[in-house]
Amino acid sequence: MTHTPLQQPNTREQLIFNQNGLSVTFIPTAESSDWVVPTELVIGIRACDMILKHCEWQGHTLPVFRLLAEGAKPESLVVLEGSQDDQRIALLIQGSLRQQQIKMTDIKDIETSSLATASGRQNYSYQHVTIGEKTYVVPDLQRLSTQLAKRH
Repeated sequence: MTHTPLQQPNTREQLIFNQNGLSVTFIPTAESSDWVVPTELVIGIRACDMILKHCEWQGHTLPVFRLLAEGAKPESLVVLEGSQDDQRIALLIQGSLRQQQIKMTDIKDIETSSLATASGRQNYSYQHVTIGEKTYVVPDLQRLSTQLAKRH
């Protein structure tokens, strides 16, 4: 099985297309915009109701990043593929993942200089995009993975 590397040459190349269009997964966040990633990067999900800094997944210890509001209790742990096993990360979320098939023409880039982050947290945004009428964040998973590894 081939896994997509986390290198991000540009937004449209980051999102992988197949014959039916692009399969994306929307990940709920406590921030103003949910994340959108290629569905093939989501390699695991399980129920989780406690705050974790690390988790075990298929024999590896993964760093965990919280996409939760302050004081919120998580509902799920989502594992995202990395370009190598040691670059996989887990996300604590509230809410449900949502998958959708979209076309290339459905994605519109947004100039990020006009957007401000809603919190004082580190911004792991690679690009803001609109799909339909809603704004999403394409996360910079390479940067997030690197920062989490430094804390690990």
